[in-house]
Amino acid sequence: MFFNWASSPMVTVVACEVTKLLRTIEISIRLIAPLLTENVTRIETNHTAEVEIMVRRDKTPPEGPVSLTNENTQFDTTWETVVGDDQNYPGFAYVFLLSYRNLDSLKDNTSHQSQQLMSSAATVSVSNSNTTYLPQQVNLTFHHLQGSGQLSLVMWVGVVVALTCVFLSLITTLWCRFVSRKRRGGHRLQQDVQLHRK
Repeated sequence: MFFNWASSPMVTVVACEVTKLLRTIEISIRLIAPLLTENVTRIETNHTAEVEIMVRRDKTPPEGPVSLTNENTQFDTTWETVVGDDQNYPGFAYVFLLSYRNLDSLKDNTSHQSQQLMSSAATVSVSNSNTTYLPQQVNLTFHHLQGSGQLSLVMWVGVVVALTCVFLSLITTLWCRFVSRKRRGGHRLQQDVQLHRK
């Protein structure tokens, strides 16, 4: 999955370069994955990416659910989808989830448009070479980046303003009822005094 910030020609050039970079990283991991000896391998860098690779080696194709997660992304599918056509099963299957942390720093800063990634960019790859028609459902879940703390702030300000309005309208309603009762009580007292004088 690749992001395109397309709009201006300069942004399109940057997006093409980023796409080439992501494609190169994906191809590299596809070449490395079959050579891994561990069932699960995690590779993490401080500033660029986080990858989780799952590899299964057996005479028969693996079956059942498979789930990969990292800080901001989750990928859920089945080993049947990862393997694909089990007639061509080569004795191993792999799946990886690669999430990029600071991809938004590569975008064109000369553009006058305000653009922000709200979730991490991710690449998912499976050993199944034919992913046109998948036998099972694939779920890719993105979580908001911490930079979306701005959205939380706006939400909490909205909640405080709404509660303040509710509180003020409740006070106003009670005040109006109090004033209305007081007027009715004073008016009745005045009528009673006039009737008494007569």
